[in-house]
Amino acid sequence: MLADTIGEMALGFTEKADQKAIKKILFLLSRAGYQPTKHEDEPVVKAAKAPAEWAFLRSPDAAGCSLVTYGKEGKDRLRWLHVSLNEDKGILDAFDDDVSHSDLEKYLAGLEANPKVAPIETGYGLNRVARALARSSGYLPPVIAYWRSMLPPVEGWVHPADSLHRRKFSSEDHGYIPMTIEEAFPWRLELGSVAGIFAEMHDEYSRAETEGKSDRFEAMKEQSRGALFTPDIIADQATRLLDLAYVRHDKRRDDAHLLLSAADELRTEGAASGYARGLFDKSLLMLAEIYRRSSEDSDGGPR
Repeated sequence: MLADTIGEMALGFTEKADQKAIKKILFLLSRAGYQPTKHEDEPVVKAAKAPAEWAFLRSPDAAGCSLVTYGKEGKDRLRWLHVSLNEDKGILDAFDDDVSHSDLEKYLAGLEANPKVAPIETGYGLNRVARALARSSGYLPPVIAYWRSMLPPVEGWVHPADSLHRRKFSSEDHGYIPMTIEEAFPWRLELGSVAGIFAEMHDEYSRAETEGKSDRFEAMKEQSRGALFTPDIIADQATRLLDLAYVRHDKRRDDAHLLLSAADELRTEGAASGYARGLFDKSLLMLAEIYRRSSEDSDGGPR
């Protein structure tokens, strides 16, 4: 045991004088029959290679739902999860599929060539799905049961679009987005929530007295818009803008900067932002058109 101790000490000395003294002690011990135990070199264990991962974001659809796609390398095949989600309702739909290793290059090329899809960090993609799952209620697609064990804890996350360069646009410019950018054409506020407000505004506008009518009408719009744009609605609409901006920036579309600017103003100004005003006005117009057509149908007029 003494020889072992001296032998181990020898490994820790670097000065020549110390090493010489230790060697002399070991020599004397060996003459007395004591030899330090020789330790075999421990085998080097190579770290297992982490499976390859990919994640992609598809821009919001007509209902404002984005699609997060996550893929992970397996032993024989690669499994992919596709989750349709939004900030307000959580997970709306999900499905998965398998891709062989031989088809991977073609599969990835198809995703990268899609004008509505952009790559994202896998950590962000999984956290986005985990966040949507936490906000979901009621029915969940069966595939979520398999994938939920792979999801990280819900954490505060920064949207990848928030790291992009900004250009400043006016609030008025932001208000045109719901009517001028193709992907945003179908976006609107829930018409059920607008119907009651529309009826009150219609009654006010139909009154005989004209003095101060325009001011009262605008005041009603201002108050109604403030009530409709709750924190959840603002977060949902801002995330739609950021998702769309991120994908369009990846595809080198100039209007990405307008979308980023609108998302920033919406998050700071809420119902008073240009985008909120534009979306509110468009929702009212859509509801007015529905009422007009319904009235024509009931009167037997032209459709």
